[in-house]
Amino acid sequence: MQLVLALLIGLAPLAAAQGKRAHRGHAAHEHGAAAINIVIEGTTGIVEFEAPAEGVFGFEHAARTAAQKKQVEAALATVRTKGGEMVQFDAGRGCRWEAKSVEVVREAGEEHAEVKAEYTVACAQAPGGSRLRFGVSRMFPRIERVQVQVLNGAQQAGLGVRGDRGTIVLTR
Repeated sequence: MQLVLALLIGLAPLAAAQGKRAHRGHAAHEHGAAAINIVIEGTTGIVEFEAPAEGVFGFEHAARTAAQKKQVEAALATVRTKGGEMVQFDAGRGCRWEAKSVEVVREAGEEHAEVKAEYTVACAQAPGGSRLRFGVSRMFPRIERVQVQVLNGAQQAGLGVRGDRGTIVLTR
């Protein structure tokens, strides 16, 4: 959690400079968009993913039918098991992903719901010097744009990814 706090503190000026809006301390709820925060220290890291539920499983209300419940379960299983496909470290780095939490968050009295996930990443070799690639839109076609923030040692980087096009080169 200290890494996540460092990300939020360290990237605040970057987000402000990019004109990012906050909504109750979180990214603004915008259909078709998601946010990914990445903090890397040496060979380990934390990756956070956040998106409106509509972009992940197609609706935001509580699942009402058996078919909707299956749809939610399948989408959350994808989020839980495919973090390494949403954010792709160079294969030669030997990175292993573990989902720490995957949840649907619905504020009391709100119509909107968010899918939030946190992963830990442990690599055999430090990912510094490699490229990060993205695959969110391939898995969730309703998500067209992803705002990525990276904190890697002294490097602070941000990138708007559209349709999974874009990379971030990690400094050593």
